[in-house]
Amino acid sequence: MTSGFRSLRRGPSDSQDAATGGEPLDDAALIAAVRAGHPAVANAFCRRIWPVVDHTVRRLLGAHHTDREDVTQLALLETVRSIGGYRGDSSLDTWVSSVAANIVYKHIRRRPLAQHLNLELFDDTLATAHPNGEQSSINRQIVARVVTHLEALGEKLAWCFILHEILGYGLKDAARIMGISVAAAQSRLVRGRKQIHDSIAQDPELANLLEGTPLPRRP
Repeated sequence: MTSGFRSLRRGPSDSQDAATGGEPLDDAALIAAVRAGHPAVANAFCRRIWPVVDHTVRRLLGAHHTDREDVTQLALLETVRSIGGYRGDSSLDTWVSSVAANIVYKHIRRRPLAQHLNLELFDDTLATAHPNGEQSSINRQIVARVVTHLEALGEKLAWCFILHEILGYGLKDAARIMGISVAAAQSRLVRGRKQIHDSIAQDPELANLLEGTPLPRRP
């Protein structure tokens, strides 16, 4: 499976140049061509969305996960297959990210939540929030404590909280990723947010770590 996946990252082929007249297509033109069934342009579309899909899978699954390449290919193919469902009510990158995240979510739901609540999930925040080495160490301790509280929420509430509060997905996108209604996502978020805040408030060790330090969150 991975050999075909890697081929999508190469430069444009002659057939693609012929299909596009040698000129790059904007997003609207690429989407229209893919919907019209032009295979050469579909390859160009894959190259356009590849960085977003790759980043999303790495972010949710982990850069070193053994299933990463296969899941990324599944996410890429599902995004192309689902392009007819894109209505333009968000940016293409946002929509692509939510479709790819849905594939990852389906994959990780088969395994215990604790296997996926790790420090790598917070790497973007930890790498940019505080360049100071000592503060970075404190942030990692904070995240380790927060992860224990997220585990206590249970899968449904925890992932809704993570998608919205940590990874920055809008409520509509979080609902799409989890395959539920926006109202259900809102309910999960409210309950999860209250439970996690109450739990953290009763954790003196975490309170000491948080003193003067904002809880890490994706910029």
